[in-house]
Amino acid sequence: AGARPLARLLAAGALAVPDGWAAHYVDALVAALGTRHRAAATHPTRDSGSWRELIDEILWLRGTPDTAPPPASAEEIAAAEARLGRILPESYRRFLTTCDGLPADVVFPRLRGVAELTTLVVAPDGTPGAVVISDPGALVLRTGTGEVLDDDPVFGRSVHRDVEALLEQHRDLLLAAEEPDRPL
Repeated sequence: AGARPLARLLAAGALAVPDGWAAHYVDALVAALGTRHRAAATHPTRDSGSWRELIDEILWLRGTPDTAPPPASAEEIAAAEARLGRILPESYRRFLTTCDGLPADVVFPRLRGVAELTTLVVAPDGTPGAVVISDPGALVLRTGTGEVLDDDPVFGRSVHRDVEALLEQHRDLLLAAEEPDRPL
């Protein structure tokens, strides 16, 4: 009974959301949950050409082709490792030598460039000395394992095998948004 005034407001359009918003949000949520909770598959290591293809595909799906930052140099990566006091995992180094960070998207944070990387004393999951790789700082790299901790305020915390798995999930979500009936 107490919700009747609220129901009247919502029915009158108090939220002013566009038509179809709820269905689109549900589709995005189902795609995200399906991707997040499917079993992790073992993928071969990418070479630099495959990394470029993955980044180009993500940017194309976002509608922002040709916006990848230039690659980080070996010297820039070495300087960051010295500054951080940590050796970056090989998979993350390969990502940085493909593009030094990645622009933000509507539902994906900006991946920091190598000069912007910082360490945490303790990550949200208790991992000591993890490296913050995004703005906002929801994505944290465990340098010992290469895993990426995703501390999402909506979907909760999950762990990706490495930055490649994180970006593949992002690509899969973008593909699902383009083709809602596409199986993940």
